[in-house]
Amino acid sequence: MPSRNAKISKSSSGDKAGRRHLIRKAWIRRPLKVLGALMLFILLLPVLAYLPPVQTLLKDAACKIVGKSTGMQVKIDRFRLRFPLDIELDGVRIIEASGDTMLSARALIAEVKMRPLLRLDAQLNRLELHDATYAMTSADSSLTLSLRAGYLRTEAGSYFNLRDMHLRLRQPVLKDAIVNVDMNVWKQQKDTASSPTRFLIEADKLTLSRVTYSMTMPPV
Repeated sequence: MPSRNAKISKSSSGDKAGRRHLIRKAWIRRPLKVLGALMLFILLLPVLAYLPPVQTLLKDAACKIVGKSTGMQVKIDRFRLRFPLDIELDGVRIIEASGDTMLSARALIAEVKMRPLLRLDAQLNRLELHDATYAMTSADSSLTLSLRAGYLRTEAGSYFNLRDMHLRLRQPVLKDAIVNVDMNVWKQQKDTASSPTRFLIEADKLTLSRVTYSMTMPPV
């Protein structure tokens, strides 16, 4: 009759055998563990993007990437991402290489498509601007356009290609705006070393509400 100690020894040896790795070779098992951890990290990335500290890091990185690709400085005070890709930006400023602020907005709300964004092409399902300003000066400084708008909204189909600096607004609605055009054909060209920034804005079926327009020209 086997002793009690023999039964315990036999049982413990059986447990150890059951706890052995199915993949015994370490050179296979360790890379699989690394790949598994990497896959877990990739799967968690979309979740991490919705955490405010991570969003701050993404905001700073995005501003640097856009600045390098466009030559303009982008500043954002606050960035929030809501599921699935609803973007809310507060305190937005786009500054040209000359130091002039081209565009600013108290708040920007956009619903963006993911795949085109990877190609620096922001395809928009929705775009809203609140308390925005826009300023543009021609290359020879003879024409200056300034715009102050309380509210701007566009429909799906709008896009902003960051590589070509092409903004297309589909069925935009502009409210509570002041537009001023200053033309001075006698004004001399500025002596500046910086090249002008190409920026094309295209809009179709523009709807205006409570908009004031003025134009000034010097006497001939």
